[in-house]
Amino acid sequence: MKSKKLDLINFRTVVSTVILLGSGTAGAITSLNEIDYWVGTGANEAALIVDFNDGKSTEAWAWGYRWDGSANGGDMILAIAAIDPKMSIVNGGAPSSVFVTEISYDGSVGLQSGISDFFSGADLSWGYYNVSSTSDAVANNWTVPNFGASDRILSDGSWDAWSFGEYDPITFDHTAPPDTGAAAAAPVPEPAVFPLVFSVVAGLTAVRRRVRPKGSSS
Repeated sequence: MKSKKLDLINFRTVVSTVILLGSGTAGAITSLNEIDYWVGTGANEAALIVDFNDGKSTEAWAWGYRWDGSANGGDMILAIAAIDPKMSIVNGGAPSSVFVTEISYDGSVGLQSGISDFFSGADLSWGYYNVSSTSDAVANNWTVPNFGASDRILSDGSWDAWSFGEYDPITFDHTAPPDTGAAAAAPVPEPAVFPLVFSVVAGLTAVRRRVRPKGSSS
């Protein structure tokens, strides 16, 4: 009976711990430490904000990206879109020269999607922005680079942003900068949590069976 009680306690502990690790938190992002969803591994860290500018309660989302060596802005958004099942992008350029024309995200308030329109007169596009520090990102001191995301070399602590909105049809300059204050941490997907729970519990059970003394019945 004592072993069964311990098994129940272990199960509850594992479930609570894994759910806590797998859940995202809402709230404005003011530092890299407040980002929940990280993609990649390495000593360097950068942040990505996607601002739909749609007026919804959460109109912008933030992810983190880790890497070693050299990486660019195109690498970051492609890596995040490849891992986060809620995020998808349409790349109008080659993989080696990212040109984002559409970003969609199944946010907490329903599907969000921005599709660039260069031909029908809607004059909407995804603008690319970046800063080199968290303080500049929080202050919305975004800069518009004169090169594409694939030519933007990331540095440790830098931030990138993609913002959807109007552009000038003559100069093609984007006119809807991102708002860091509108960004919340993109939540870590819950569906991946429960298979992990059961695999861990199954492992604990298997270990317990292997070490059970001969003749034990419980």
